Amino acid sequence: MQRFVVIHYGEIALKGDNRGFFERKLVDNIKSALAEFGALKFKNLYGRFIVELINVGDFEAIKNKLQKVFGIEYIALAWNSTLDMEQMTKDAVAILKNEKFKTFRITAKRTIKILLLLLSKSLRN
Repeated sequence: MQRFVVIHYGEIALKGDNRGFFERKLVDNIKSALAEFGALKFKNLYGRFIVELINVGDFEAIKNKLQKVFGIEYIALAWNSTLDMEQMTKDAVAILKNEKFKTFRITAKRTIKILLLLLSKSLRN
């Protein structure tokens, strides 16, 4: 299962004709902040970057570095999974097995909303 950091950035998305310049500068700053973690793959989506974590174990260290980069609004850890409900359930359980909480919530914005309902039911069992 691959891990990613989702980086949402702020007002540079509003910069108009020179938006690309500011996005490239932010990517350069992120790469500089995360240089000690080795090679990273970036994907640019509108208003956010997805950074694939390759052989990186400590999300807290990455989060601490990114919190010092100007222009980042917030950071979230993410994992990918398949559309297979059984595998998705196994992945979710593996991620959460060492976490302590009384309740949890899964929300998603996607076109395949039935997956959210099925995953929620699977995790309760």
